[in-house]
Amino acid sequence: MNEAKAELKAKVLRQYEVLLDEVLSRDESQAGQTLEAIEEEALHIRSEIGQQVTRALVGLNRGQEVRGPCCERCGREMPYKGRKHRYVQTRSGTVEVERAYS
Repeated sequence: MNEAKAELKAKVLRQYEVLLDEVLSRDESQAGQTLEAIEEEALHIRSEIGQQVTRALVGLNRGQEVRGPCCERCGREMPYKGRKHRYVQTRSGTVEVERAYS
C-alpha cells in the first residue's frame, strides 16, 4: 500500500472512531432505546461512513493528471484552463469533486 493510501486509511479509521465513540458515550438515558431507534442510529453512521469513504476515494484521484482533449480543427491538445469544483450527488451522499478543464 502506498503512502497516500495508508494516510487515507488512517484518516477514515479516525473518522469512524469519532462517530463510534460519540454513539457509545451517550448517557444512560438512552439505554432503553427501541430497536427502531438503534437501527436509525446505525443507518446514520453507515451513511456518514459511506460519504467519508466516497470523498476520500474521490480525493485519491484528484492528483492524477490526464491528457486534455484535442481540438477538432487542428488536432493539438487544448490548453489547460485550471481546476473546477463541482458537487455531485452520489448514492452515498453529496460529494465535492475537482477536475482539470482544458
